[in-house]
Amino acid sequence: MENTNEKTVAGNVLLIKEAKEALLQLEASQVRKNELDQQEKKQAKALTAEKKAVEDQVNSTIKKRQDELSRRYDSEITKVQDAIKKIKAKREKAKQQSMKERIAGQLAPYIAENKEMKDKVKGLLKQNHVPGFCNTHFYYSLYFPRTMKELTTMLLTFVICFVAIPYGIFQLVKEPKTWILILIYLVIALVFGGLYIAIGNVTKDKHLAILQEAGQIRRQIAKNKKKMKSIQKGIKRERTEEHYDLSTFDTELAEKEQQKAELQAKKDEAMAHFLNTVKPAIIEEITAGTRDKIAQMEAEHAQTMTALQQKASQVKEDSFRLSRDYESHIGKEFMQKDKLDALVVILQSGQASTITDAENLYREQNAKKTK
Repeated sequence: MENTNEKTVAGNVLLIKEAKEALLQLEASQVRKNELDQQEKKQAKALTAEKKAVEDQVNSTIKKRQDELSRRYDSEITKVQDAIKKIKAKREKAKQQSMKERIAGQLAPYIAENKEMKDKVKGLLKQNHVPGFCNTHFYYSLYFPRTMKELTTMLLTFVICFVAIPYGIFQLVKEPKTWILILIYLVIALVFGGLYIAIGNVTKDKHLAILQEAGQIRRQIAKNKKKMKSIQKGIKRERTEEHYDLSTFDTELAEKEQQKAELQAKKDEAMAHFLNTVKPAIIEEITAGTRDKIAQMEAEHAQTMTALQQKASQVKEDSFRLSRDYESHIGKEFMQKDKLDALVVILQSGQASTITDAENLYREQNAKKTK
């Protein structure tokens, strides 16, 4: 019976020791996996940094060379564009001068006719001793209004004299009263009304025929001015430039535009050659010096990745083996090196013959220590 009990104890001790070895193997595999994981991350970071450095050098070199090439042509193109702007400015100035001369030529007959009619009106009024102020827009607006402009002037004058001025004076009175306002309106009406009638008697009634004749001439002058404005607007609105000799400027512009187009074509050709031929050569030149280094780093990284995958598989397998072969007998709670050693001591000392009894005794002893 004792032999059977000893065998049971020996078997349980062996199982616990095997569990400990399996646990140590799992921990060792996990440590190595962590080391490989850190190594892989470090290698990946170094590889990425190396590739980034090469890529940055390639990009900066290509950009620098491309910008230098572009600037050489852009400088020449800018010179031509500036020349085109100057020619266009001169062309526009010449066009405006020609337009002014054309307008002046077409307006000359009307200007001369108006001058003649103005002199005629002045002479007519002077010969008949009519006051000079009668030959004004304001006078004809008050006494001979015919056009909308003259009617508007007359209306505004009456509003100012018979409404605005009396009301303005009334606002200055310290104690405004209705009878004062009425009195102000009566006085203003007498002053301005009397002045209006007096001037009319001295001029309109006395020289009616002369003023009517002068008025007809003034209306003809106004019609001429209206025609002159219409001619001026019509010439300025014309879209055609056939009336102006701008062929010299157009020839120069065409030559400069052709020169600009040729420079742009050369630039496009040079840029295409750069992208298709020079750029690949620059890439090859820069990457050639680091190709072997990067290849070696990639190989080392791939080797580490393979080892990491293998070690991860081993950790998974060891963990599964520990759970399958030992945790079901011993329990996950006791899958620790110090606890496994304590169970062996309990079994070998004869305090327990089974793993379950040894675990219960371990708990009891541990509980007493904590009290």
